[in-house]
Amino acid sequence: MSFISFNLNYYKQRIEYYEKSALTKNDIYEAKQLLKLIDDLIDEGYYELSDALQKDSCIVDRLKSVIKAAGEEPFNNVVSDKSSAGFNNEEIELSKYIDNLIIRAKAYTHYSDYSFLTEIKSFCNSIKYDKNCSYIFLLRDTLLPYIFFKNKLAENIYPYLISRSFLNLIYKNGNVDDIVRAVIIKALENGHNSFESYFNYCKREILNNLSVFPKIITVIKDLLSEIKSEKIVVIETGCYGTFPMLLSALDERIEFKMYTTVPYLFQIYKNHIFTTAYENIRLFETLYCQNNLFQLSDFKNNRFYVAESENDAVITKSLQEIGCFLKK
Repeated sequence: MSFISFNLNYYKQRIEYYEKSALTKNDIYEAKQLLKLIDDLIDEGYYELSDALQKDSCIVDRLKSVIKAAGEEPFNNVVSDKSSAGFNNEEIELSKYIDNLIIRAKAYTHYSDYSFLTEIKSFCNSIKYDKNCSYIFLLRDTLLPYIFFKNKLAENIYPYLISRSFLNLIYKNGNVDDIVRAVIIKALENGHNSFESYFNYCKREILNNLSVFPKIITVIKDLLSEIKSEKIVVIETGCYGTFPMLLSALDERIEFKMYTTVPYLFQIYKNHIFTTAYENIRLFETLYCQNNLFQLSDFKNNRFYVAESENDAVITKSLQEIGCFLKK
Protein backbone atom coordinates (compact mmCIF):
# COMPACT_ATOMS: atom_id res chain seq x y z
CA MET A 1 0.00 0.00 0.00
CA SER A 2 1.29 3.45 -0.87
CA PHE A 3 1.68 6.49 1.37
CA ILE A 4 -1.31 8.12 -0.36
CA SER A 5 -3.63 5.13 -0.15
CA PHE A 6 -2.75 4.44 3.48
CA ASN A 7 -3.44 8.04 4.44
CA LEU A 8 -6.67 8.09 2.45
CA ASN A 9 -7.94 5.12 4.44
CA TYR A 10 -6.72 6.55 7.73
CA TYR A 11 -8.19 10.02 7.16
CA LYS A 12 -11.50 8.51 6.00
CA GLN A 13 -11.79 6.52 9.21
CA ARG A 14 -10.96 9.51 11.37
CA ILE A 15 -13.28 12.00 9.62
CA GLU A 16 -16.18 9.54 9.83
CA TYR A 17 -15.51 9.15 13.53
CA TYR A 18 -15.29 12.92 14.09
CA GLU A 19 -18.55 13.56 12.24
CA LYS A 20 -20.53 10.89 14.10
CA SER A 21 -19.20 11.25 17.65
CA ALA A 22 -19.38 13.58 20.62
CA LEU A 23 -15.82 14.79 20.42
CA THR A 24 -13.44 15.24 23.32
CA LYS A 25 -10.69 17.86 23.51
CA ASN A 26 -8.21 15.14 22.54
CA ASP A 27 -10.28 14.30 19.45
CA ILE A 28 -10.26 17.94 18.32
CA TYR A 29 -6.54 18.21 19.03
CA GLU A 30 -5.91 15.14 16.87
CA ALA A 31 -8.07 16.56 14.05
CA LYS A 32 -6.03 19.76 14.15
CA GLN A 33 -2.79 17.77 14.02
CA LEU A 34 -4.00 15.76 11.03
CA LEU A 35 -4.85 18.97 9.20
CA LYS A 36 -1.44 20.37 10.14
CA LEU A 37 0.25 17.31 8.67
CA ILE A 38 -1.36 18.13 5.32
CA ASP A 39 -0.33 21.79 5.54
CA ASP A 40 3.25 20.84 6.41
CA LEU A 41 3.51 18.61 3.34
CA ILE A 42 2.25 21.49 1.20
CA ASP A 43 4.91 23.80 2.66
CA GLU A 44 7.52 21.24 1.69
CA GLY A 45 6.17 21.15 -1.86
CA TYR A 46 4.17 17.92 -1.65
CA TYR A 47 0.57 18.49 -2.77
CA GLU A 48 -0.35 14.90 -3.60
CA LEU A 49 -1.94 13.99 -0.26
CA SER A 50 -3.98 17.20 -0.04
CA ASP A 51 -5.20 16.77 -3.61
CA ALA A 52 -6.09 13.11 -3.05
CA LEU A 53 -7.99 13.83 0.18
CA GLN A 54 -9.94 16.64 -1.44
CA LYS A 55 -10.75 14.57 -4.50
CA ASP A 56 -11.98 11.77 -2.23
CA SER A 57 -15.05 13.21 -0.45
CA CYS A 58 -13.57 16.66 0.28
CA ILE A 59 -11.86 15.34 3.40
CA VAL A 60 -9.69 18.43 3.94
CA ASP A 61 -12.71 20.72 3.93
CA ARG A 62 -14.58 18.34 6.24
CA LEU A 63 -11.67 18.34 8.68
CA LYS A 64 -11.74 22.13 8.74
CA SER A 65 -15.50 22.05 9.35
CA VAL A 66 -15.12 19.65 12.29
CA ILE A 67 -12.53 21.95 13.87
CA LYS A 68 -14.63 25.07 13.28
CA ALA A 69 -17.79 23.38 14.67
CA ALA A 70 -15.90 22.70 17.89
CA GLY A 71 -15.12 26.40 18.24
CA GLU A 72 -11.44 25.87 17.45
CA GLU A 73 -9.05 27.21 14.81
CA PRO A 74 -6.50 25.18 12.82
CA PHE A 75 -2.88 25.41 13.90
CA ASN A 76 -1.04 28.28 12.25
CA ASN A 77 0.78 27.31 9.11
CA VAL A 78 4.56 27.53 9.20
CA VAL A 79 5.72 28.84 5.85
CA SER A 80 9.44 28.33 5.47
CA ASP A 81 11.57 31.14 4.08
CA LYS A 82 12.55 30.08 0.56
CA SER A 83 14.26 33.35 -0.34
CA SER A 84 17.86 32.12 0.02
CA ALA A 85 19.90 33.40 -2.92
CA GLY A 86 21.75 30.19 -3.64
CA PHE A 87 24.98 28.71 -2.31
CA ASN A 88 28.62 29.51 -2.90
CA ASN A 89 31.13 27.29 -4.68
CA GLU A 90 33.44 26.78 -1.71
CA GLU A 91 33.16 23.23 -0.33
CA ILE A 92 34.02 22.83 3.36
CA GLU A 93 34.18 19.64 5.39
CA LEU A 94 31.14 19.59 7.67
CA SER A 95 32.84 19.36 11.09
CA LYS A 96 35.26 22.15 10.23
CA TYR A 97 32.38 24.23 8.90
CA ILE A 98 30.42 23.86 12.16
CA ASP A 99 33.51 24.76 14.21
CA ASN A 100 33.78 27.92 12.13
CA LEU A 101 30.06 28.66 12.58
CA ILE A 102 30.52 28.55 16.35
CA ILE A 103 33.44 30.99 16.21
CA ARG A 104 31.43 33.36 14.04
CA ALA A 105 28.32 33.09 16.23
CA LYS A 106 30.30 33.93 19.36
CA ALA A 107 31.17 37.29 17.82
CA TYR A 108 27.51 38.35 18.03
CA THR A 109 26.24 40.24 21.06
CA HIS A 110 22.55 40.03 20.11
CA TYR A 111 21.10 36.56 19.78
CA SER A 112 17.76 35.42 18.39
CA ASP A 113 14.81 35.89 20.73
CA TYR A 114 12.70 33.24 18.99
CA SER A 115 10.77 31.54 21.79
CA PHE A 116 10.79 28.06 20.21
CA LEU A 117 14.55 27.80 20.77
CA THR A 118 13.74 27.16 24.45
CA GLU A 119 11.72 24.10 23.41
CA ILE A 120 14.69 22.77 21.44
CA LYS A 121 16.90 23.16 24.52
CA SER A 122 14.34 21.16 26.51
CA PHE A 123 14.55 18.42 23.88
CA CYS A 124 18.35 18.48 24.17
CA ASN A 125 18.16 18.22 27.96
CA SER A 126 15.88 15.18 27.63
CA ILE A 127 18.67 13.28 25.86
CA LYS A 128 20.49 11.51 28.65
CA TYR A 129 24.10 11.87 27.61
CA ASP A 130 26.31 8.87 28.36
CA LYS A 131 30.03 9.29 27.81
CA ASN A 132 30.31 5.60 26.92
CA CYS A 133 27.83 6.02 24.08
CA SER A 134 28.14 7.73 20.70
CA TYR A 135 25.57 10.11 19.26
CA ILE A 136 24.77 10.77 15.62
CA PHE A 137 22.91 14.00 14.87
CA LEU A 138 21.08 13.89 11.55
CA LEU A 139 21.59 17.27 9.94
CA ARG A 140 20.43 19.66 8.77
CA ASP A 141 17.47 19.49 11.14
CA THR A 142 19.47 18.79 14.30
CA LEU A 143 22.30 21.28 13.86
CA LEU A 144 21.30 23.14 17.04
CA PRO A 145 21.12 20.00 19.23
CA TYR A 146 24.56 19.01 17.91
CA ILE A 147 25.94 22.45 18.81
CA PHE A 148 24.23 22.24 22.20
CA PHE A 149 26.23 19.10 23.06
CA LYS A 150 29.41 20.31 21.41
CA ASN A 151 29.25 23.45 23.55
CA LYS A 152 29.09 21.20 26.62
CA LEU A 153 32.30 19.51 25.42
CA ALA A 154 30.51 16.22 24.88
CA GLU A 155 32.63 13.53 23.27
CA ASN A 156 31.67 10.93 20.66
CA ILE A 157 29.19 13.16 18.86
CA TYR A 158 28.91 13.02 15.08
CA PRO A 159 27.15 15.36 12.64
CA TYR A 160 25.86 13.28 9.73
CA LEU A 161 24.22 14.82 6.68
CA ILE A 162 22.30 11.65 5.86
CA SER A 163 19.16 12.76 4.08
CA ARG A 164 17.38 12.47 0.76
CA SER A 165 20.12 14.64 -0.79
CA PHE A 166 22.78 12.30 0.55
CA LEU A 167 21.08 9.19 -0.87
CA ASN A 168 20.60 10.94 -4.20
CA LEU A 169 24.30 11.79 -4.22
CA ILE A 170 25.23 8.13 -3.72
CA TYR A 171 22.54 6.71 -5.99
CA LYS A 172 21.69 9.29 -8.60
CA ASN A 173 18.33 7.85 -9.70
CA GLY A 174 16.85 9.04 -6.39
CA ASN A 175 13.81 8.14 -4.27
CA VAL A 176 15.60 5.59 -2.07
CA ASP A 177 14.17 7.24 1.04
CA ASP A 178 10.69 6.72 -0.41
CA ILE A 179 11.44 3.00 -0.51
CA VAL A 180 12.29 3.04 3.20
CA ARG A 181 9.21 5.14 4.02
CA ALA A 182 7.04 2.71 2.05
CA VAL A 183 8.21 -0.07 4.38
CA ILE A 184 7.05 1.98 7.39
CA ILE A 185 3.62 2.43 5.83
CA LYS A 186 3.44 -1.26 4.93
CA ALA A 187 4.28 -2.19 8.52
CA LEU A 188 1.31 -0.13 9.73
CA GLU A 189 -0.97 -1.61 7.10
CA ASN A 190 0.07 -5.11 8.17
CA GLY A 191 -0.97 -4.39 11.74
CA HIS A 192 2.41 -4.05 13.46
CA ASN A 193 1.29 -1.84 16.33
CA SER A 194 4.00 -2.51 18.91
CA PHE A 195 7.49 -1.13 18.51
CA GLU A 196 9.15 -4.55 18.67
CA SER A 197 7.08 -6.14 15.90
CA TYR A 198 7.12 -2.92 13.87
CA PHE A 199 10.90 -2.52 14.19
CA ASN A 200 11.65 -6.17 13.33
CA TYR A 201 9.38 -6.04 10.30
CA CYS A 202 10.85 -2.74 9.07
CA LYS A 203 14.42 -3.88 9.55
CA ARG A 204 13.85 -7.08 7.58
CA GLU A 205 12.02 -5.32 4.75
CA ILE A 206 14.45 -2.40 4.56
CA LEU A 207 17.40 -4.78 4.20
CA ASN A 208 15.52 -6.76 1.57
CA ASN A 209 14.51 -3.69 -0.44
CA LEU A 210 17.97 -2.12 -0.24
CA SER A 211 19.67 -5.26 -1.53
CA VAL A 212 19.41 -3.79 -5.04
CA PHE A 213 21.34 -0.72 -3.84
CA PRO A 214 24.57 -2.33 -2.58
CA LYS A 215 26.56 0.91 -2.85
CA ILE A 216 24.27 2.67 -0.37
CA ILE A 217 24.58 -0.21 2.10
CA THR A 218 28.36 -0.26 1.72
CA VAL A 219 28.77 3.51 2.10
CA ILE A 220 26.62 3.78 5.24
CA LYS A 221 28.08 0.68 6.90
CA ASP A 222 31.59 1.92 6.18
CA LEU A 223 30.75 5.29 7.71
CA LEU A 224 29.25 3.71 10.83
CA SER A 225 32.25 1.38 11.20
CA GLU A 226 34.35 4.40 12.21
CA ILE A 227 32.33 4.62 15.43
CA LYS A 228 33.71 2.15 17.96
CA SER A 229 31.18 2.55 20.81
CA GLU A 230 29.01 -0.42 21.73
CA LYS A 231 25.92 1.79 21.61
CA ILE A 232 24.94 4.55 19.18
CA VAL A 233 21.98 6.91 19.61
CA VAL A 234 20.68 8.66 16.50
CA ILE A 235 19.07 12.06 17.10
CA GLU A 236 16.48 13.38 14.64
CA THR A 237 13.56 15.80 14.60
CA GLY A 238 11.26 12.98 13.62
CA CYS A 239 8.06 12.48 11.63
CA TYR A 240 8.33 8.95 10.20
CA GLY A 241 11.75 8.04 11.53
CA THR A 242 12.87 7.12 8.01
CA PHE A 243 16.59 7.64 8.44
CA PRO A 244 16.89 6.38 12.04
CA MET A 245 15.11 3.21 10.86
CA LEU A 246 17.45 2.93 7.89
CA LEU A 247 20.55 3.24 10.08
CA SER A 248 19.08 0.85 12.66
CA ALA A 249 18.57 -1.75 9.96
CA LEU A 250 22.24 -1.51 8.99
CA ASP A 251 23.83 -1.50 12.46
CA GLU A 252 22.68 -3.49 15.51
CA ARG A 253 24.14 -0.93 17.93
CA ILE A 254 21.75 1.85 17.00
CA GLU A 255 18.89 3.26 19.05
CA PHE A 256 17.21 6.57 18.31
CA LYS A 257 15.54 9.58 19.87
CA MET A 258 13.25 11.92 17.94
CA TYR A 259 11.56 15.18 18.79
CA THR A 260 8.15 13.98 17.59
CA THR A 261 6.30 11.87 15.05
CA VAL A 262 3.04 11.85 13.08
CA PRO A 263 -0.18 11.08 15.01
CA TYR A 264 -0.61 7.52 13.73
CA LEU A 265 2.88 6.62 14.94
CA PHE A 266 2.55 8.08 18.46
CA GLN A 267 1.82 4.72 20.07
CA ILE A 268 4.62 2.86 18.30
CA TYR A 269 7.30 5.51 18.86
CA LYS A 270 6.11 6.58 22.32
CA ASN A 271 9.39 5.60 24.01
CA HIS A 272 11.47 7.21 21.27
CA ILE A 273 9.96 10.71 21.05
CA PHE A 274 10.19 13.78 23.25
CA THR A 275 6.69 15.08 22.62
CA THR A 276 3.41 14.30 20.85
CA ALA A 277 3.14 17.96 19.83
CA TYR A 278 3.48 17.11 16.15
CA GLU A 279 2.29 20.62 15.25
CA ASN A 280 5.71 21.99 16.27
CA ILE A 281 7.82 19.94 13.87
CA ARG A 282 8.08 22.60 11.18
CA LEU A 283 9.01 25.22 13.78
CA PHE A 284 12.03 23.00 14.48
CA GLU A 285 12.91 22.25 10.87
CA THR A 286 12.47 25.73 9.36
CA LEU A 287 14.96 27.62 11.51
CA TYR A 288 17.33 29.59 9.33
CA CYS A 289 20.45 27.75 10.48
CA GLN A 290 18.89 24.37 9.74
CA ASN A 291 16.78 25.08 6.67
CA ASN A 292 18.60 27.81 4.73
CA LEU A 293 22.19 28.23 5.85
CA PHE A 294 24.01 25.40 4.07
CA GLN A 295 23.50 22.34 1.93
CA LEU A 296 25.31 19.10 1.18
CA SER A 297 27.66 19.52 -1.76
CA ASP A 298 29.70 16.31 -1.71
CA PHE A 299 30.57 13.15 0.18
CA LYS A 300 34.04 11.66 -0.18
CA ASN A 301 36.44 9.66 1.99
CA ASN A 302 33.64 9.21 4.55
CA ARG A 303 33.34 12.96 5.01
CA PHE A 304 30.46 15.32 4.29
CA TYR A 305 31.15 18.59 2.48
CA VAL A 306 28.85 21.60 2.46
CA ALA A 307 28.35 24.93 0.71
CA GLU A 308 27.04 28.00 2.54
CA SER A 309 24.24 30.33 1.54
CA GLU A 310 25.18 33.53 -0.26
CA ASN A 311 22.32 35.39 1.43
CA ASP A 312 23.74 37.73 4.10
CA ALA A 313 20.41 37.99 5.93
CA VAL A 314 20.17 34.20 6.19
CA ILE A 315 23.72 34.01 7.54
CA THR A 316 23.07 36.71 10.15
CA LYS A 317 19.82 35.15 11.36
CA SER A 318 21.45 31.73 11.46
CA LEU A 319 24.38 32.88 13.57
CA GLN A 320 21.99 34.61 15.96
CA GLU A 321 20.08 31.33 16.39
CA ILE A 322 23.30 29.42 16.95
CA GLY A 323 24.47 31.97 19.49
CA CYS A 324 21.56 31.06 21.76
CA PHE A 325 23.06 27.59 22.12
CA LEU A 326 26.49 28.87 23.10
CA LYS A 327 25.43 30.55 26.31
CA LYS A 328 26.93 29.02 29.43
